[in-house]
Amino acid sequence: MKRKSKMLGGMVLDCETRQPLSGARVTLLDTINNKIIDQQTIDASGLYTFEVEVKKRYKVLVEKENYFSKGMQVSTNPLENMDTLMSPSLCLNRYEIGKAIILKDIFYDYNKADLRQQSLVVLDTLYQIMIDNPAITIELSAHTDSKGTDAYNLKLSEARAQSCVNYLISKGIARSRLESKGYGESKPIAPNNLPNGKDNPDGRQLNRRTEFKVLRN
Repeated sequence: MKRKSKMLGGMVLDCETRQPLSGARVTLLDTINNKIIDQQTIDASGLYTFEVEVKKRYKVLVEKENYFSKGMQVSTNPLENMDTLMSPSLCLNRYEIGKAIILKDIFYDYNKADLRQQSLVVLDTLYQIMIDNPAITIELSAHTDSKGTDAYNLKLSEARAQSCVNYLISKGIARSRLESKGYGESKPIAPNNLPNGKDNPDGRQLNRRTEFKVLRN
């Protein structure tokens, strides 16, 4: 008697628009030897389906030009009791070479370059991007508000950017794929002061930020 096929499926979206990401390539890999088992190109439905075996672990890798690739580990154990397993939707983030992306919730100790514990969660997300996209080289940059001298702010931002790079290196990312840059107060994205000359705390907070951008892919 022929064994009934077991199916693994899911949906691929654009993270920003939440629309199906037509044209994305989905690859099914064996996690033991990283061998490609099957590949599909997403159509307008955003859906993919693969025939799989029960009690195995697979990796689903989704790629599209000018998007960050993303991988997901999937166990097919639940297919013992069903015919089709639908994985959570995967969304890809678009990027442009040289365009800065703000890393939200990166915090440092006051007037220091030491990363606070909650910042590591955000940097771990960037680490996973570097793992899923092994060809990209990035610049990590830090920015300050306008309090303090230009020279002090430049030095502080350089040290903070280097702290982020050092953390990723400690996790195993090659130094050659990372560049650090401190911009000090030279690239504000909001006014440090209100039109009447008074301090603008909200604007200063926006200017104190950490960013990354893809330099090469």
